[in-house]
Amino acid sequence: MAEFSKSNGVGGKWLDKKSLKGGEKARLTSEAIETDNQQGGKQIVAKIKVGGTSAEEVNVSINNPSKNALIDAFGTDSKDWMNKNLTIHIEKTLIAGKRGIGLYLLPD
Repeated sequence: MAEFSKSNGVGGKWLDKKSLKGGEKARLTSEAIETDNQQGGKQIVAKIKVGGTSAEEVNVSINNPSKNALIDAFGTDSKDWMNKNLTIHIEKTLIAGKRGIGLYLLPD
């Protein structure tokens, strides 16, 4: 018999980092939550809108440098991170030993 444990994964569409340009404006539209990632660790996830008000809400994983910048700018409660002006910064980098795109959310 197989045993399973509950997962608290996040449903919905994820932000396509490959389609982003550095300098784009964004806003978090939900509180951040900590959830399990695909590698068995934890990640911080929130909903984000990139661009204007008609932009689609999608999930974004918030890395530690972005989390620290949000805390410095707006405090430790992720409710206070919502609807603040952010600028997207992207870098090609190594993530867990693989080439990828690092996404950073910079408070204005």
